[in-house]
Amino acid sequence: SGKRLALYPEVPVVLKALRSCGVAVAVASNAPSRATAEQLLRLFGLADLIDHSEIFYGEKGCKHAHFQRLRKTLTCSFRNMLFFDDMPRNVRDVEKLGCCTHLVKRGLAVAELLAGLREYQMRQSAATGLRLFLDNPKRAKHVAEHHSSVPNGPDIQAEQQLQLQANAFS
Repeated sequence: SGKRLALYPEVPVVLKALRSCGVAVAVASNAPSRATAEQLLRLFGLADLIDHSEIFYGEKGCKHAHFQRLRKTLTCSFRNMLFFDDMPRNVRDVEKLGCCTHLVKRGLAVAELLAGLREYQMRQSAATGLRLFLDNPKRAKHVAEHHSSVPNGPDIQAEQQLQLQANAFS
């Protein structure tokens, strides 16, 4: 079609680094032709660095379908996934599934990878802290008792909301 395609220069470095650490790498793409997308991955020398790909054409919001399939194929929960994309809509949609996401500005580069990994680490640490807190009945009871002493009266839903948040990270 006469269009020139170029790969962001640090993508191979990022993918090789992830592979060397044993991280599964997947591609989720809304492309009109799976065959063309896979050919491009091969031509750019990336095919051997990717464990799985979900490439199909869909409507807006098809990232949900991509990630549902990835979760089943990779036997990985959403909370253990880190998603990079340059489209804010895709980042928001995937984040709603429970994935950690990172919006990239100019392609996947080493600096973007490190920023995404920091976000992922902070999220995992917060989830662990919340689980430890809620798994201790004395702490949960103290929070519930303290909350019920607030002038507006007890809010039974507060403890349930904390539990739901903890479950979302488990």
